[in-house]
Amino acid sequence: MLHIDLPCVSEISQLANENADACVSIFLKTSPLREELHSSKVELSNLVKTAVQKLEAINLDKRRLAAITEQLDDLLADDSFWRLHSSALAVFVTADKLVTYRLPNEITSRVEVSSTFYIKPLLRSLTFSHSADILVLTENSVRLIEFFENGQAVEENIAELPSKGMHALLANPDGMGQVAMHKESARLTQYVRYINQVLRPYYLQNNQPLILVATDHIAALFKKHCNLPNLIQTHVNLSADNTSVAELVELARPVLALHHKAQLDAALALVAERQNQNRTAFDLSDIARKVTFGAVDTLLVDIDASIPGRICAEGKVTTYDASSAEKGDVIDEITKRALETGAKVVAVRKEDLPQGANSVVAVLRYAL
Repeated sequence: MLHIDLPCVSEISQLANENADACVSIFLKTSPLREELHSSKVELSNLVKTAVQKLEAINLDKRRLAAITEQLDDLLADDSFWRLHSSALAVFVTADKLVTYRLPNEITSRVEVSSTFYIKPLLRSLTFSHSADILVLTENSVRLIEFFENGQAVEENIAELPSKGMHALLANPDGMGQVAMHKESARLTQYVRYINQVLRPYYLQNNQPLILVATDHIAALFKKHCNLPNLIQTHVNLSADNTSVAELVELARPVLALHHKAQLDAALALVAERQNQNRTAFDLSDIARKVTFGAVDTLLVDIDASIPGRICAEGKVTTYDASSAEKGDVIDEITKRALETGAKVVAVRKEDLPQGANSVVAVLRYAL
């Protein structure tokens, strides 16, 4: 089972604002399978050695270096930590602290050493949900299943959901009360309203996508009376009383993929619309200035791109040669400033960026 502990926006902002003599960011592919645990630990051990070499190259104080390596060695030796894993691991460490996040998406292994943390690989998990819930709804039963894009699935237990379906629920005088048997449509309406009522508080704190598996008739009725903002409007047309969890997940995966595509298409459509209104920026230096002064509403970022350099308080960009001893990443700094000013950050691959874009595109709050 995948174990995920994603950072929220405020945590990413806190990481982005960390500043120290040495901030080490480590990313590696892992696996939730116990038989692959050893290879994950070996990979981290090798990346730690790379980090130490980079720290030695910048002549970090030996006591500070020892504090960093001790924390990383402790992490490698922590058996309880390695019992639970996901598809990727992010480790952020300074001489004073170490934090980790287990991520559901695959990322490229890398080590970055700078005066700030390297945060871009975290953004993909905030842009696109890598897990979803499946609501299996029939007249005879209700099931809620959580699944992950490249992992296992588990049935969730919400006590108020009527697992035995509409007839058991409406026949219970202590529950919904009886409805005349001949009013089948009224019974079904009362049933789906109750399901929505039960799920609403649950999804006030859990906004991951919800995929409905139901016949067209029940699905239409549920959507009519549903006010769950995370419900995907495309449903799986099936009466799934006896369908296995594995089969349901396979049916739901394409729906989630289409949902992700729709999110990306919406972001690209916004860029095209705002271009016609002089409310976009494609030039890196231009974006750096505009984001510094809070003019950016939405930022599309290539999560694999890296441009060594820094941005001053006024938004002016200074880039470094790759061999320079100076550290910092311009795109990371732009992303940090976007988050601080409340902009929406959309993490994409290079091939998903609009035509003519290099590594980052900004949609502006107003024409400039």
